[in-house]
Amino acid sequence: MIDKFNLLKFLIFSLIFLMIFAPAQMMKMKIALVVIFMVISILYLIKHRSTIKIHPGVFKWFYIYTTASAIFTFISIYNNNPQPLNLFGVYFIYPIIYFIFIIVISNSQYFEYVIKASIASFSITLIYNIVYVFVINGYIGFIPKNIFFNINENIGGMDLGFIKYSSESISYFIFFVPMILATYLIREKNTKRKNMYLILMFLGVLSAVFSGRTAFIITLIITPMVIIFLAYKSKILIDKRKLMLIVFYSLLFIVLLVTFLGVDFKLLFEKVSGSFSSENIINNSGIIDSGGSIRINQFKDLIKTWTYKPLLGWGDAAISINPTRNDLGGIYELSYLALLMQRGLVGSLIFLLQIIWIYVEGIKLIKLNNNLKIICFTVLVGFSTFMFSNATNPYLYSFDRLLILFLPLLILQVAYVNTNIECEKVKVYSAE
Repeated sequence: MIDKFNLLKFLIFSLIFLMIFAPAQMMKMKIALVVIFMVISILYLIKHRSTIKIHPGVFKWFYIYTTASAIFTFISIYNNNPQPLNLFGVYFIYPIIYFIFIIVISNSQYFEYVIKASIASFSITLIYNIVYVFVINGYIGFIPKNIFFNINENIGGMDLGFIKYSSESISYFIFFVPMILATYLIREKNTKRKNMYLILMFLGVLSAVFSGRTAFIITLIITPMVIIFLAYKSKILIDKRKLMLIVFYSLLFIVLLVTFLGVDFKLLFEKVSGSFSSENIINNSGIIDSGGSIRINQFKDLIKTWTYKPLLGWGDAAISINPTRNDLGGIYELSYLALLMQRGLVGSLIFLLQIIWIYVEGIKLIKLNNNLKIICFTVLVGFSTFMFSNATNPYLYSFDRLLILFLPLLILQVAYVNTNIECEKVKVYSAE
């Protein structure tokens, strides 16, 4: 007979792994898993309804989030937008599903397993992507590249001297690599785990270089500043010796990349700086990289469209006056400016205040010096870099990546469930 707890762990791992391994892909399998979890969750809530604990602040957060989504969807319908319900699932239905999962996971004590499954899934996905990079660049010849079904060669844009790769999972790397770095700097005394974190960090850097993704590379550059700032605000002590080791290893790693893999960092720098250029960048092969100019045009278009309805915007999924690329269904690379255009000053302020609330409550929890402070701090670091990257990449328009938005709320909920009082006075619970 199959143990029901092991079966549930298997289902949890399967869903988390697919979300990290193949964001916005393999949706039929994910939908099936989500339906199974919803049925299990509803049955659990019914059975334990008298003992379920819900953090009042987390409940209000989701209530405001979904209520605002319903209102701005109505505004979109009122303004006769062509696809007013296109983002209703992302803004309304998916958050409700996540809220139910958060309540069940926190009350059923599966939080620790969710974190372990997430780290394991990230590690597997990262290694999978790195192997693909070595295959397409000719360093590994015995593995056929057609077995990597959810990654593509990225041969467009700037020529960086090697074949870039493109993968939806990069969006999760932007969260996990800074999180792992933060964990290494403040937490780990276990030598084996410390070495594992170092390996994951440098594989993450290698992944960033070979992806050629500006957002990923900039994320790695700003991560130390994010860690230092959040450590200062939350009174977390950083191991300065480890920080100096990271600097030394990073310089050594750059030398190895140049010497053995032939990475041209001058071309990589030109690629990153070109993303902010208002002109098309043409490399020696005549390939055009127009990402920067397209975003600037999108910026002007979104701002101009917003000025016609500055307070409440045009409604969710609204399309700007002169859309660039394939801005269908109201999805834009400049996602925060799109939010401003679609929800106006009022909706943007609501979202901003909700993000600030996450930081305020998270830092309060960290300062209490309880057993959740480490995971809360490291998640806030990854959350910060991810939200930064989301400014120029529409990551939050998929069910998979919303996990990162709601993960800090899960931590606050776990803190509340495992005490008889709110998270301001949390003293117990180990997530390690």
